[in-house]
Amino acid sequence: MNRHDILIVEDNLVFAIKVERHLVEWGHKVIGIVDNSADTLASIKNNRPSIILMDISLKGATSGIELAREIKELKIPIIFITGLRDLESFKAAKESNAIQYLVKPFDMLTLKAAIEFSPILSENKDEDKEFIFIRKRKELIKVPFRQIDFIQSDGNYCDVFCGKEKHTMKVSMKKLMLKLELNNFLRIHKSYAVRKDAVSGVLLTNNQLRVGEHLLPIGRKYRTALLRELNLE
Repeated sequence: MNRHDILIVEDNLVFAIKVERHLVEWGHKVIGIVDNSADTLASIKNNRPSIILMDISLKGATSGIELAREIKELKIPIIFITGLRDLESFKAAKESNAIQYLVKPFDMLTLKAAIEFSPILSENKDEDKEFIFIRKRKELIKVPFRQIDFIQSDGNYCDVFCGKEKHTMKVSMKKLMLKLELNNFLRIHKSYAVRKDAVSGVLLTNNQLRVGEHLLPIGRKYRTALLRELNLE
């Protein structure tokens, strides 16, 4: 069984503790229990989970569905655990970043199956084997390759973009790409490299790639190989 780091977002503390006990028994690590949007975002920033178990009804003005939309670009799989049985809530959850929708009350075996039978979670766990450490002040932050969207270089420094987060490394692009080229990364410009799965659009007439909200230049030297890799040639 794959082991996951799981964040529980639930406003019923008794239920959350019950879920935590089972998760630990199954070999997973619970990195926190929170009940609102602000604490969820802070927890993700401090210790990124591989799965979020999220209730729809949370404390505060932000619902679980709204929160899921807010963090969608982080690509963290979400399993909704909720008492809401209406079709509108289900449809809204389906359009967010959710991979499962469990209606309370449910047997804990149902939750176990939702985690262990999901192909997405199995794929993510395999990717977690590849990572780099990036120095941030006095700490080394572990960053899995799958979290990196793109890299921008400036001489002997590289900015590594992970969703809304940006980390700076004292390393040349050439040296960093020795680690990344075999892990789904493509050089697209002398100053840019992207994770292939993060590319959401290609503007061929402008020689640009879209990665989330960013438009990145495609260098003439890299265009042919890039189009071949993206099956556009």
